[in-house]
Amino acid sequence: MMKIKIKLANLLRLDEKLRLAYLLKEKFMDAEIKLNEWLELVKIYKIEQFSYLANTISNWK
Repeated sequence: MMKIKIKLANLLRLDEKLRLAYLLKEKFMDAEIKLNEWLELVKIYKIEQFSYLANTISNWK
């Protein structure tokens, strides 16, 4: 019975870690989408102050 409780506790910890990893992945994906939108706006409107930064970020990809 003790082994079952330990396995259950381990599964619950693993489940929590997976949930947190998924949430982080979602946040990073959201950030990447926003960054890509910003890069497109800089290119479309030719915003001089941000052009160098936008080109640098685009080269990172």
